[in-house]
Amino acid sequence: MVTQRNPGTARILLQILIAVWICVAFLLSGCGGNLPISAPHLTAEEKALLRRYGRSEERVVRWPDGNIGVYDTTGQRELVQAALDYWNAVIGGPVMFRLSDNPEAPVKINLIDSPYAARTQLYTDSSSQIYGATVEISLRHSQNPEIYVITIADVTGLNTLAISEDYGYIDFEEPAIRDLARRVLRAMYRVPPGYPLED
Repeated sequence: MVTQRNPGTARILLQILIAVWICVAFLLSGCGGNLPISAPHLTAEEKALLRRYGRSEERVVRWPDGNIGVYDTTGQRELVQAALDYWNAVIGGPVMFRLSDNPEAPVKINLIDSPYAARTQLYTDSSSQIYGATVEISLRHSQNPEIYVITIADVTGLNTLAISEDYGYIDFEEPAIRDLARRVLRAMYRVPPGYPLED
């Protein structure tokens, strides 16, 4: 018995297979048009927390996702690393602050001779993305681990001044304050920089 194949049928099957493969590749590439994609969103409570304890009442101000280098000139690498580890755990990803030996790292921590314990300056662009920070720690307070925890809190995007106004002090070992910081930062880093905070 001899089986005959129709060359037209094989060609049609091959064309169908190629068309299906192209459609699948097109859809997987994200070029499939206006497919519904669930964007991250914040609850009204999270927006209120970010308006009060973030850096802007209008939109989310935060670092871009990824590793953020921290250049330390204080000579207190262990204290800086402990503070970075603390805040990386609180944020829970997608941003990781890491010590860097690069003096051009976006975050710089310096010692200064000042009556103030510390101060932090954040640099943001027009899209509400933080691109740099300078931390200055007083020589008198450079051995105090809490100073590093508080200044790195500022670097993450927390408004520690608002926390101290509402609680009368800042102690991130205090459960209520630690929980507040966790809720604010988890909400902040779940949405992109510039996310609107109006209700």
